[in-house]
Amino acid sequence: YDYVLKPLVMGGLRVTIQNALETIRLRKEVRLLQESALRENLPFFVAQSNEIQETMDFITRAAQSPDTPILILGETGTGKELIARAIHYRSPNAQGPFLTLNCAAIPRDLIESELFGYEKGAFSGAGPSGKKGLIEEAAEGTLFLDEVGDMGLEAQAKLLRFLEDGEFYRVGSTQRRHIQTRIVSATNKNLSDLTEQGLFRNDLYY
Repeated sequence: YDYVLKPLVMGGLRVTIQNALETIRLRKEVRLLQESALRENLPFFVAQSNEIQETMDFITRAAQSPDTPILILGETGTGKELIARAIHYRSPNAQGPFLTLNCAAIPRDLIESELFGYEKGAFSGAGPSGKKGLIEEAAEGTLFLDEVGDMGLEAQAKLLRFLEDGEFYRVGSTQRRHIQTRIVSATNKNLSDLTEQGLFRNDLYY
């Protein structure tokens, strides 16, 4: 926080200590105000059923680990993204970004560059200065992968590597990167059926 000069002047040391303690107090107060504001604006459910209460309890528990990947299964319109946002805003990542990617809306040959970014000249049409992927853009936050069942096998393999050790390569790069981003995925498809058809890795989520 500061430094002291010799010979030690007790009056000056007292002032330095008081200032340090006041700074700590103010930082704590700011953090509490931020957390209070987040709680007041959290995504929430209005329900009385035991199933939804159990879901909300799970969300609270799961949110505590900032990098644990989570898979949400459910039919279209059942609130999968709402659950993902609730997890984000209850987690230590709450002050980081929350970004979304609809895997079904991105061509399979472009999904890797969207996720991991690319270097200059990595492929035809690549930007002149390269680009960060959404995993980097969502650093210290959450990336929500909607319709992950539509992701191609090659992209799944690279996503698995990131989920296991937080490492990835931009398309066209040999530089290994490491970053902390929580991945929350969702799908309305039966992943067991996709696995049997050879369209989904059974080790990606278990």
